[in-house]
Amino acid sequence: MNPSFNELNNLPNEILVKMLKYLSHYDILYSFYDINERFNSIIKNYFLKNNLTLIINNDSLISFDNKILESVYEIIPMIENNIKCINIDSLIIENIIDRANYPNLKQVTIYTSLQESINIFIDGSLFIKIFGQKIEKLMIKSRRILKPIINTFGEYDILEHREILQDLFKKCSTMFQNLISLQFYLFINNQQLTFDFREVISFSSNITQLYVTVNHFNDCLYILDGSFNQLQKFYIIICGTGDLPSTDHVEIEISNIKCFSIRYKNKILNYDRGLIPLLHRMINLEEFHIHFIKTTLPIIDEHILKVEFIDNIPKLKKFIFNIGSLTYLGNQHYLSSNENIKHSSKKFQNSEMISNIDYFERTRLLYSHIYSHPYTWDFYHHISNNFRGGLFKSVRIISLFDEQPFEHDFFLLIAQSFPYFSRLILRNNEIQKNINCQQIPIKYNNLLNIDLIQSHDNYIEEFLNNNKTCLLNGIYLNISYKSLLRQTNNFTKDEYRTNCSKINYLKLKNDKEDLINENLIKYFHNATIDYYH
Repeated sequence: MNPSFNELNNLPNEILVKMLKYLSHYDILYSFYDINERFNSIIKNYFLKNNLTLIINNDSLISFDNKILESVYEIIPMIENNIKCINIDSLIIENIIDRANYPNLKQVTIYTSLQESINIFIDGSLFIKIFGQKIEKLMIKSRRILKPIINTFGEYDILEHREILQDLFKKCSTMFQNLISLQFYLFINNQQLTFDFREVISFSSNITQLYVTVNHFNDCLYILDGSFNQLQKFYIIICGTGDLPSTDHVEIEISNIKCFSIRYKNKILNYDRGLIPLLHRMINLEEFHIHFIKTTLPIIDEHILKVEFIDNIPKLKKFIFNIGSLTYLGNQHYLSSNENIKHSSKKFQNSEMISNIDYFERTRLLYSHIYSHPYTWDFYHHISNNFRGGLFKSVRIISLFDEQPFEHDFFLLIAQSFPYFSRLILRNNEIQKNINCQQIPIKYNNLLNIDLIQSHDNYIEEFLNNNKTCLLNGIYLNISYKSLLRQTNNFTKDEYRTNCSKINYLKLKNDKEDLINENLIKYFHNATIDYYH
């Protein structure tokens, strides 16, 4: 054993367990299994006790190591009675599921592509044969990988994508006799699940919890007017535009749903002709989550919040909201204070209502943001210098925008307020004023994805200069080639080299056919480099 491992091996089990918790099961097996009996025992007793997670998170790896798989095959029969949950990549699922009986398995999460999922859920597949009567909770998610992959379904048109996704959704909701919870987050070429109102599809009546991402609000109505007659909790994300309902759906009472969460990923024009009538139909709704950004008047204030939402849900006990209003300066009417919003919603205990208002003189825009606190969403968008701080442990994605520069102290506040965020989108064309002052380097503990494509060159220094920022290994960076060339002085600045060596994937916007010099390759020697116009 080398000296560094001897030091690690001398640590007590409690310390080793805490350290290894920062690694995935795959990384633990890859690095520590079969080193000695002590580590084998720790892995079996602490990390593979109730669940098995085999997902590649490292972008530098493109396939599973055979040594790791052999270790898994050896371990599974020893711990099969303990495993209640499996989180797995579909590339290896058939190699895992027939290694044991899994008598106590209840939950499976599959990270997959559309093509692979077709084989998994085909009639008579090994997965259906072995797990068809065991699973109570099933999650299907598109494989998350930093590096772009070639889409094997590129030759199919949108109609065929839709039909394939519909068929997979139907199979997931009908093939498992004891399934009570389904999370379906599979998509292809940004095409989400969508339905044709003229087609009648029968779904499972056993499912009580459904999580789904769809194209349009009509897809939400289609699901609710279908055969999910036992549905109690419904979480839906609407990705496409258009929020007005079709006239073809049946307006009947929806009595079973007690928890409803709806998130619009794109801006919407209206909600009163679609969402509000739907809420009227949910006569026993007790918990409601809503997120949208509205681009028409009126601005959502405490009066609208009360009259159009709260008062329409008489049995409501828990209200979680995150609502933005975007309008031109001069169009705004009376704007509420934070105290007014608190007063209008005082019937909800254990929550606080927060409001922020930003005025952008150059673009003549006003952005009003009201949300319930504690904040539970995994994203926080349109953060400006007006941000007052706080602690947002749930947030994983943030976007920053302002017409005034973001100084180094602002980024320190961001790192402290969002300790677990992993993706940053920065939009600011103003140069920092305090460039040369003495500054404490900021460490981002979870940041792996940085988008600086719509920002001033100065922010390249903010994030790549190791005197200002300490980055993790394995960074994905989206940036302009010309900006990077200028800011690094033709890829020669030494103070950038440490952070640039931590970038695994570099996506460069290259407006013209500029020659890419050899210094770039040496500067980003650990990165896969991709170009686009």
